[in-house]
Amino acid sequence: MVDYERLTAIEHGILQLEGPHAPLHVSSVQLFEAGPLLADRGGVDIERIRDAVRARIGDLPRYRQVLLQLPLETQPIWVDAKEVDLEFHVRHMCLPRPGSERQLKRMVGRVLAEPLNRARPLWDLSVIEGAGEGVVALVSRVHGCLLDAGGHAALPGALLTHVPSDKPGPFALWRPHPRPHRAELAVDELRELAQWPSTLWRGLRRLSERPNLAGRVRAIGQALGATLHATTETPLDGPVGRLRRVDWCRIDRPRLDAVTARLGASLEEIVLTVSAGALGRFFAGTRGIDVRRFDLRALVPSDGRGEGEGGAWIVPLPVGEADPVRRLAAIRKVMRSGGLRDQARGTSWLAEFGGHVPEALFGAAARWLSRRHPFNLVIAPQHEEPGERYLLGARRIETFLFEPIRDGMSIGLAAAEEPAGLCWGITADWDAHPDLHELALALEASFAELEAPLAALAAPDVERRA
Repeated sequence: MVDYERLTAIEHGILQLEGPHAPLHVSSVQLFEAGPLLADRGGVDIERIRDAVRARIGDLPRYRQVLLQLPLETQPIWVDAKEVDLEFHVRHMCLPRPGSERQLKRMVGRVLAEPLNRARPLWDLSVIEGAGEGVVALVSRVHGCLLDAGGHAALPGALLTHVPSDKPGPFALWRPHPRPHRAELAVDELRELAQWPSTLWRGLRRLSERPNLAGRVRAIGQALGATLHATTETPLDGPVGRLRRVDWCRIDRPRLDAVTARLGASLEEIVLTVSAGALGRFFAGTRGIDVRRFDLRALVPSDGRGEGEGGAWIVPLPVGEADPVRRLAAIRKVMRSGGLRDQARGTSWLAEFGGHVPEALFGAAARWLSRRHPFNLVIAPQHEEPGERYLLGARRIETFLFEPIRDGMSIGLAAAEEPAGLCWGITADWDAHPDLHELALALEASFAELEAPLAALAAPDVERRA
């Protein structure tokens, strides 16, 4: 018995898209009340946090595995790491006193710019002191290969509790499996290659026996059709460098609830409407660019909790529409169309189909589609998990998520719904967008546009303005 796991087609595709200046890890910054995390002598008790990770790592197999190259094929496999060095994976950093949010953003940008070490498990945590008065920041980086179907990372969520507790929890013991020998791997590879045609046939037959085959084919066609639409040239295009710049902003919960209730809008509709307005304002107002002819498209991954049924869809953004009412109506028309729902289902079924073809073939298809640039940026809405969260008794104040960027997409947006409101995280290439803070201000202004003219309007009135 050889102890290893093959990468799924999706995991292999993500690795194929990663480049030297485009690490594809998803990141977050979580701010906690500092008090319960401090040691008696002062400063963060980093060993307690490492103990909390140590207690949970046994329940997270992917977070204690590394990539190992196969001897015959080009793709790697998952094998157990000999050990998980928490001195390396859980780092302790401090901002120079007195510390500020601006300094924290600069440090986070430097952390996010570094690629994860492929010789180690593909994640790390950085605990940053001095992030503000009585605040500690926890920065997580998790490779896209480790995300679940909804795009969620098991760490650092596995460290959090619903009630305050200063204990790290029971330890989940684990023992690494021995590394397979190259000869064993070579034999397994040859057997896998010999069986591939029959495996593909069985997989295709199982897929064909699923109910509503015609609907599935139509949905896959919608998904593929969306990727064949080439976008126009925008300031987001072009190569990205090694350095990253991040920013964030927040919308308070009462304001968010008031707008969504008044308009009957979903989180995705609000996020995309605000993003379209902010990008139009950013490029037209700050850069003096005429955005009326832009065909700007966003890839919107579903977290499985809101619109869609998992998967992702490509949405045109009306960045040239100055009227916030018409902008919302245009987004709503697209989001509530049957074609978009088919597109989301189609991406899920394509991923399922990818499990029955060689990983290298799926990776080549992913690279081909990415070179077509069917979208200009990723906008990731994340729905709230109800209730407060605590890290070793420290209450989480808010969370900011950050999407990775790569060539042709020099900005990424993520919006996390939190008990406190809507938290926006922005990732950008350092050199391409030195004025990134203007985009954060534009997001706030774009949301305010929804509050002002729509305060007296009900949802049907918005529909009539379309």
